[in-house]
Amino acid sequence: MRNRWCGWLVMVLAMMFARPAAAQDSARLVAEIDRFVRDSMPGMPFSGVVAVSRAGQPVLARAYGTAHYEASVPVTVETRFLIGSLQKQFTSAAVLLLQERGRLSVDDPLCRYVEPCPAAWEPVRLRHLLTHSSGIPDIFAVGFGQTRMLPRSHDEIVALFRDQPLQYAPGERFRYNNSGFILLGQIISRAAGMPWTQFMRDSLFAPLGMRNTGFADNAEVVAGMASGYSARAGKVIRAQFEDRTTATADGNSTWSTAGDLLVWVHALRSGRVLAPASLAAMFGTHIRLDSGARAGQEYGHGWYTQRTGGATMFSHGGVVPGFRSYAIHLPASDVTVMVLSNSELDVRPLAERVAAAFGFPPSSAQGR
Repeated sequence: MRNRWCGWLVMVLAMMFARPAAAQDSARLVAEIDRFVRDSMPGMPFSGVVAVSRAGQPVLARAYGTAHYEASVPVTVETRFLIGSLQKQFTSAAVLLLQERGRLSVDDPLCRYVEPCPAAWEPVRLRHLLTHSSGIPDIFAVGFGQTRMLPRSHDEIVALFRDQPLQYAPGERFRYNNSGFILLGQIISRAAGMPWTQFMRDSLFAPLGMRNTGFADNAEVVAGMASGYSARAGKVIRAQFEDRTTATADGNSTWSTAGDLLVWVHALRSGRVLAPASLAAMFGTHIRLDSGARAGQEYGHGWYTQRTGGATMFSHGGVVPGFRSYAIHLPASDVTVMVLSNSELDVRPLAERVAAAFGFPPSSAQGR
């Protein structure tokens, strides 16, 4: 049964095999990933792709599980997945790029782009939306999760939270907020003079050759796209349906491949997407998290920052029904880890285990 679930492909650069030790290290890492997937994903089999690059070059890509259970189609490294909130880094980059072009400023008031604008939103600036510190209630706090299968226009989505009072003063604290990124999609459209999805394609994806990244709706057939699954009583079931009549910039409809996402992170970090000041803002510290599972970490624009033992890790995850994703970048070694899955399993531990093999946190590397 496990053999039917797991198809795999391992790519290791020829340069890494120049020394026997490098080949042994690579084989050990692959074996550890296999063992982690086998032993640490209870409830249903892990299904997805684990990929790593160093300095923009592929180190490994390994595929597991089933893209379509109904037809017994295996996952491959080219399989496309919904990526959820990994979209937030695309949205953040688009805002910063429009700022570079003089079309907006992150210090602009939100009400400049929203008409009519609720009085409660008058103190909110775009930077508060980017850093999850606006005080606007998250869409999932106002009942969206229970009705996410219903078709809605963008205005109908915003109407779910636009008349709610602020939960705190803008900039006062971090509280993860999809509502702010939904509004940023509307702002990108207004500033760019085109739908935000088109701006993403034209200004971010196409220049980097990201042909395996796009936006799904209810009707479109996306070649190579995995179906999303959950589990019930130990059995694999189809994930909850989520309507995609309207693509939102928080990540409800964005799909990609591990390969495209590795290309994206390398291009972003190497300065091919944003000017140095914008790049520094994206990965800089704008707000510190004082509670929750990430207490002590910092948030920039679309990336968390964790500092341990003098080392730094940037990361972010994504969640939509039937899919999970997690991205990690280690700036000291220029290593990027990407995990995409079409099952509702927490893939963050897997991504962090791979990151530990490349030296984060430093204590983990020393103990190996």
